[in-house]
Amino acid sequence: MSKMGYMAYILVVFALLCFYVNADQCTYRGGQCKRSSGGWWFWSRRPSCYNGRFVNGLCSSNYKCCVPNTPKPTKTTPPPVSYQCYGDFMKLNPTGAGKLTSGQDWLKYTGVRASNKMLDTDLAELNKRKQCYIRAGRNSCIHPAIIAAIASRESRGGRLLYASNGLGDKKKAWGIMQCDLHKSGQDCKKYKWDSCDHINHMTQTVLLPFVKTIKRNHPSWAAKYQLKGGVAAYNFGPGNVQTIPGMDDKTTGDDYSNDVIARAQRLVKAYGW
Repeated sequence: MSKMGYMAYILVVFALLCFYVNADQCTYRGGQCKRSSGGWWFWSRRPSCYNGRFVNGLCSSNYKCCVPNTPKPTKTTPPPVSYQCYGDFMKLNPTGAGKLTSGQDWLKYTGVRASNKMLDTDLAELNKRKQCYIRAGRNSCIHPAIIAAIASRESRGGRLLYASNGLGDKKKAWGIMQCDLHKSGQDCKKYKWDSCDHINHMTQTVLLPFVKTIKRNHPSWAAKYQLKGGVAAYNFGPGNVQTIPGMDDKTTGDDYSNDVIARAQRLVKAYGW
């Protein structure tokens, strides 16, 4: 090989090394080296870089690095709202519906099985207003399933109230959450009987304060029992909630909180509430 040929060989090797070194820099950026505009081919044209941009200095002199645009960050789903400010009701072991309660649906069995069956019967009605229960739950930090389970217990989610235009308990209570027209001191008819506002109002002004009252009255109780006591109080007042084992004594059917909690757990376990 002549001296001139050897020099040409060295230059070619050097050029190739430069190209590949620079190409590696381009590749590292996630790009691809493309021949720049110009050149002596008659078909040469401006290089394309779809969905990206050209960056100089990452390829050899006659090439440009086509680097893809950095994707915009996608909106992430916010973490689920915590409903455990007042205890985790899923850690409770409710005994479910008693004989008087299960008899409403002519069931020949009692307990959690009966509560589950009655909840299943009410599910379509509860799902109609699921967003209402979620809203009330977020506003109170009480799980929507508990609020919906109270509605299921009180009015079968509203199913019993269509014919009476919102009145229940022999016309003594109003709405899905059954606001006591005579004893509660509430402006029960302030909101439409089947509205989100009614559900939110009863959660904010009755259930939540009762849970807080039980928490004050029984500070030594685990939070889950304070929450359950608040549910029992929804039926017969916080002053009647005295002991954990006898929490439902003298509630309607002697099973109120045990039935409601069982229904709430059914909503979570079986239907993903």
